[in-house]
Parts: sequence; structure tokens; C-alpha cells
Amino acid sequence: MTVIYDGDCALCERSRRVVTALDWLGAFEWVRSQDPAALPYAVDPARVWAIAGARRWSGYHAWRRILLRLPAFYLLGIALAFLPFLLLLPVFDPLGERLYAWVAKNRGRIAGAACDRAEK
Repeated sequence: MTVIYDGDCALCERSRRVVTALDWLGAFEWVRSQDPAALPYAVDPARVWAIAGARRWSGYHAWRRILLRLPAFYLLGIALAFLPFLLLLPVFDPLGERLYAWVAKNRGRIAGAACDRAEK
């Protein structure tokens, strides 16, 4: 799965490093939205994108796909009695989208470093 992210965003970069550390299976190829390699995907550079073949997910839905491919996420689910898995149910999509929009808008403040882009 290819993940396109804002490489100029401290929170996005930190998130990439955490996921990479937990990606024991090497499931992800990370591409900065600023890199020429991201151009063929023609995606909004201010959002995170998960791309697998012809399928594309952005924002919250991209993060959901990323989590579903991480073995560590399943171990966390077992340890916490499946509580995290409840958040993956479609009924939580509107809440997840709102949460993603808030984090994206405030990512510079959350990361403690300015980002060149922030979602409006």
C-alpha cells in the first residue's frame, strides 16, 4: 500500500515514523506529497492518502486502512478487549471524519511545530 503524506508537517512525519516502526510486515511505501513520485497520484497534498491498486482512501478512511494492516493494532485490540475495533465500524465514520478534520486543522499545534499546510 502506498501512503502519501505531507512531509513538511511535523505531526505527519511523526505519524509516519511510528507506523513504520510498527510495520513489521513492510506493508507500506511512504511518499511525501512534495516528492515528484506523488505527482501521478494527483491527490490533495494536505490530506493523507492510502492507495492500493485502483482503490484510494483519504483522511480518516486512509488511517483506518493503515491501522487495519498493522499487526500491532490487532495486538492492541486483544489487550484492550477489542475496544479499538469498535471505532472501525462504519457507524463511527462521521465521528472519525470530524476528528480527522480537527487534527488536520490543528496539526501544527499538536505537533509543536508549524506546518506549511493545514486543512481548511
